[in-house]
Amino acid sequence: MISRKFIFTSYGMSFFSLFTFFYCLYSNSNDLYQYLFIIPLIYSIANITFTVFLIRTETYGLNIIFYVAYVLIFIRYVLTPFFTIFSGKFISWGWGPNPLKESMLFAEILMSLELIIIYCTQYFSIKYYSKRYRNIFNNQAKSFTKNNCDHLLVLSVYALFSGTLVLCFQPSLLSIGSLIKNAITNDPTIFTGNNNLYGAFTILSDTFKKVIVIILFILLHKSYIKNKGHLYYFHLFWGISIILLSVLLNMGYNRLRIIFALVLGLYFTRYILGKIPLTFYVVLSMGLIIPVILISINKFSYALSLSTSPVKSVIATMSGQFQDYFSGPRLVGQMIDMKKYGSFNINISTFINDFTGSLPFISNYVNQANRINYYFNIFNGMSNQSLIAPISGIGYVYFPAFPFLFSIIFEHYVIKLDFLMTRSNKISYKYIYAYMGYVCSMCMGYSTQNIYAEFISDFIPLIILLKLNDVTFKARMGENKGKFLIGMNNTKNN
Repeated sequence: MISRKFIFTSYGMSFFSLFTFFYCLYSNSNDLYQYLFIIPLIYSIANITFTVFLIRTETYGLNIIFYVAYVLIFIRYVLTPFFTIFSGKFISWGWGPNPLKESMLFAEILMSLELIIIYCTQYFSIKYYSKRYRNIFNNQAKSFTKNNCDHLLVLSVYALFSGTLVLCFQPSLLSIGSLIKNAITNDPTIFTGNNNLYGAFTILSDTFKKVIVIILFILLHKSYIKNKGHLYYFHLFWGISIILLSVLLNMGYNRLRIIFALVLGLYFTRYILGKIPLTFYVVLSMGLIIPVILISINKFSYALSLSTSPVKSVIATMSGQFQDYFSGPRLVGQMIDMKKYGSFNINISTFINDFTGSLPFISNYVNQANRINYYFNIFNGMSNQSLIAPISGIGYVYFPAFPFLFSIIFEHYVIKLDFLMTRSNKISYKYIYAYMGYVCSMCMGYSTQNIYAEFISDFIPLIILLKLNDVTFKARMGENKGKFLIGMNNTKNN
């Protein structure tokens, strides 16, 4: 069963979406967004229906990935329309040409249908894994059974190996100064390499950052158990330090990744210690969110220098960027126009390149100019590839008869990874599942290229590493058990 807190929060979201519906309907002055009110209206109906069905369903115990995905859906389908209309009162924001009116209306209908498909996918996936969860317990095949293999040794060896290689050949990837500078300036030239192995070092660097955090959480867990819950504030300070390190290591990524690093750090600290004072949540959250806001202000310094009302300009600019970060209807409309009126040769080779272009080493031999995100940026007059093609738009370009395929796949994996995280008792697996679950949930803002690249470069290598270690551990345990039984038989014979 889902909690009452979730039910009340869900109803509150639906209420706010109704407010957004009226706000978009009566406060809009831009003909481009004449029918934008459709999206929050459909959300309010779909969200209440989804919640009612969840109330009647015995779930496996929904975890942090589901809730993060749930919030991201709300941001895309409610907050993005709200801030689009809000920012339109102060500035005209957006890259490239405006979509045609009919394309914009089609984009809004497409997004509304996509939302319904997403909720259906999540609901049936939850039902499927909840049934599987019950079967696991009925067969007494819990994955929660104690296992001495905590992966600490193999992860430590990997961290030593990967960290040494990166520091020797591409130290800028792990330089704290470079990470902070990139977060402030968003300068992609900070992390560049000329050799063909640069992609491999990037993978080693990204996985190293995750592994270091996992190791520290495992050590925190072992220490807290060893001390039988004593020295609480010492371990709490330890948890705070890990969270700060995790946030710092994620400085080289976007601001959403920084916020998620904070959320995930809080989750694991609470998972290990059992409880966290409310003041701790407030102080740490404010202490880390404020720098994110300051970074945002620095990035929008051009708005400050040209405006007589700097604060209003920054707020309006940040509000307008919701569409860029969360695949707003304008971007979907641009994808529709790109397919209809763009002079790009998008075919099966483009589809293949979208995936192979993210593979280490192989990407060096892939035509990066024949990928959907490249075409999207060219269509919008962007040469630096900074715009992210929305997944619903990508689905329409490749599969116009059913453009929701990618959304279904990624939202199913959100629930699958949430289930795997709930079922596992190992911090290593939980952390990796959580990170990949977040990436899949960001189908609300990422393109297929972003998600597939993370899956191949980070998730697969770390899962293979842990699985191989598990197999080796079980084999060694089997050998020791066999030797023990032989010894017992010899003792009996003697």
